[in-house]
Amino acid sequence: MGRAVLLRQGAVVGDASVLELEEQGMGLMDYVKSTYRYEPDRVSRALDKLLEDGEEDAP
Repeated sequence: MGRAVLLRQGAVVGDASVLELEEQGMGLMDYVKSTYRYEPDRVSRALDKLLEDGEEDAP
């Protein structure tokens, strides 16, 4: 693979060659995570918030 083109809802949000990424010291997954603003704990935080909101509504 020589190039990574990332899409979001049909629009190009990232376009980089593997050589450019290597020069920046980035791997492909680092680039993908950075471009899509990956947050590893996003789901658990959302679930925690739902649980907290549900406890506040309980009598």
